[in-house]
Amino acid sequence: MFNRIILEGRVGKDIVISTSDTGVVSGRFSIAQNYLSKNKEKQTNWFPITIFSQELIDRIGAYITKGKHVIVEGYISIKSSENKNGEEKIYTDITATNIHLVSSSSKESKETKDDKKEEIPF
Repeated sequence: MFNRIILEGRVGKDIVISTSDTGVVSGRFSIAQNYLSKNKEKQTNWFPITIFSQELIDRIGAYITKGKHVIVEGYISIKSSENKNGEEKIYTDITATNIHLVSSSSKESKETKDDKKEEIPF
């Protein structure tokens, strides 16, 4: 089976990094993805993101702050739990395997392109 998702959106709030009792480090945040409904009304989907890779958290955790434009690669986990009333609640979570920061300004993009041009030896 194949379970892979790629989402692009903006970080809703700064990443929260925690360590479990067993020493497993995880990071949690959410991203917002805007779209237009059939009525041409602006709608927003929120996706909860979890990172379990210590390497990924070390590499990018400090940059996951509110408003940052990111692309998240990962897989979907579907979980269920019972609420206080005994009703089953089903929710989804995206487990990130890779995260890319998207340049937010044309100035940054231009600087990056200029830097790459200088690296070419011919």
